Amino acid sequence: MGLPSDIEIANRAALRSIREVVERLGITDDELIPYGRYKAKVHIAAGAGFLVPITGEIMTMPGLPKHPAAEQIDVDDQGRILGLF
Repeated sequence: MGLPSDIEIANRAALRSIREVVERLGITDDELIPYGRYKAKVHIAAGAGFLVPITGEIMTMPGLPKHPAAEQIDVDDQGRILGLF
C-alpha cells in the first residue's frame, strides 16, 4: 500500500469556515479581511504593529560586478552617450 495522492488527501480533508479557524487562533474581526467562506487575509500589523524580517547576507548571482554597468552610462555636452559597451 503506497502513499495517498495529493487529490486523495484533498478529498478527505474537511474544510472549516474561516470564522471557525480565526476564532480558534484568537484573531479579531478587525484584523481579518475575509475572501469568501474558506479564506481570508490577516492584517500584518496585528500584534506588535510592525514586521521586521531577520535576514542574513544578501547574495547576488555569481559573476555580477559590485556596481551595475548602468551606473557608468552618461551623456556628454554634445549629446553623445558614454559608458556603453
